[in-house]
Amino acid sequence: MIDLICGARPNFMKIDPVVRAVRDPSRIRLVHTGQHYDHAMSQSFFDELGLPRPDVNLGVGSASITVQTATVMQRYEESLPEPLPEMTVVVGDVNSTLSMCPENRKATTDNRRDTGTGQQSASRQTPTGQGREE
Repeated sequence: MIDLICGARPNFMKIDPVVRAVRDPSRIRLVHTGQHYDHAMSQSFFDELGLPRPDVNLGVGSASITVQTATVMQRYEESLPEPLPEMTVVVGDVNSTLSMCPENRKATTDNRRDTGTGQQSASRQTPTGQGREE
């Protein structure tokens, strides 16, 4: 399973091609953080793009960046299925995205990340045996 995280208007447009590219839509668990929650900023984009209804809505709502980030992290962790997703895809640069950076590390069986440069990084063992992000 692939967790696909979105939470704000710019994210909805970015996930559209990802959803369409996955051959088996049943492999996607669409998670909406609820950062944008009113019809004009959220549901209207799902309707216009033909995106599926989110499987999970974390309902974070309006709050300071600190409260939003902490709430997304807590609620996402509580929503994790067993077995863990094989991969988590997070797009954009909004509070929802920031929230998912530490969560992604413990929430998937594949800890690779796109660093924003088109290159992936992965945890590796250092000579002391401690994991380190490259």
